[in-house]
Amino acid sequence: MPSIDLKTDEGLKAACAEVRTRFDPDQGRESALRPRPAADRIRTLPLSGRGNRFELVKRVVALIGERVALSALIDNMLAERMNPNAPNAGHCLRAIRTSLCLIDIRDQYVHITPSGRALRETGDPDSLRDRMLTGLLGFDHLLVWMSAAPRPKRWLLDELRKVNRGWTKNDYPRALINWTRWLGLSVKTDDIFTLTERGRAWRSLIHWNPEPLP
Repeated sequence: MPSIDLKTDEGLKAACAEVRTRFDPDQGRESALRPRPAADRIRTLPLSGRGNRFELVKRVVALIGERVALSALIDNMLAERMNPNAPNAGHCLRAIRTSLCLIDIRDQYVHITPSGRALRETGDPDSLRDRMLTGLLGFDHLLVWMSAAPRPKRWLLDELRKVNRGWTKNDYPRALINWTRWLGLSVKTDDIFTLTERGRAWRSLIHWNPEPLP
């Protein structure tokens, strides 16, 4: 299988810097999240498509262990019917790396990151919490909007496209909205989205005013 170059994202190293809450023993609480500026956030398409993409991510991470050859991982993904072909599997890994920062790829080997290890060991959506809230453009907007009132899908799509005027199609906004459901942060009834208890807990960590791209 030919080499697949997944290292070409501009600014990926900075964008995938580990972002975590820190426990302050003196205060007995977690310290506040530090959101990245809108201009520094990932705005490429996260995993989208039919079915729960979070469940797909967990299956991929489970195949990695601590390190696995990229070609072997893609072969396993195809064998497990996670993707229809090698280019599609490469796109899947690119999204897991770029948007979610669960893996790193060096010298044609896939390495698990601390966030990926936490997800593999617990399966808990909270493993992605800090990354989603502080690193993906528009995701914090969604939780703030839904916390104010249940929102129709069309309204959310229209508002997200105002966050980044470069989103001339609904692919990225639609994927972001779907991720709120896949992570158990929202429920959809008649195309109306409402936050769940987990969604409200995530929303409570947003102490900033989400900003659009200038």
